[in-house]
Amino acid sequence: MHHRVVLFLVFQCAAQMEELKAAWKDGGAEACRRLLEEKRDEWKNVPLNVAVIGNSGVGKSSFINAIRRLDADDEGAAAVGVTETTLQPRSYTHTLTMRC
Repeated sequence: MHHRVVLFLVFQCAAQMEELKAAWKDGGAEACRRLLEEKRDEWKNVPLNVAVIGNSGVGKSSFINAIRRLDADDEGAAAVGVTETTLQPRSYTHTLTMRC
């Protein structure tokens, strides 16, 4: 049952299911495992833009640092403080993609 759930989530269209069937035919379970791993990791190469909004002092910059796995004093971290520290919109990269 568990495998069916994974296949449903990963292969949501007929073309992808055919790709899995071809992998099985060509290389059996090992080829299917490699294909599933490739599909699992595809998200790492997809750009994602997220806006973080809220009132002053609610922790937006701290949240940004937390999801980027940075401390406030790390290089490239979003500035944090008890007063408004981010007055202009700013773009940050996700450090997880750099560490993979």
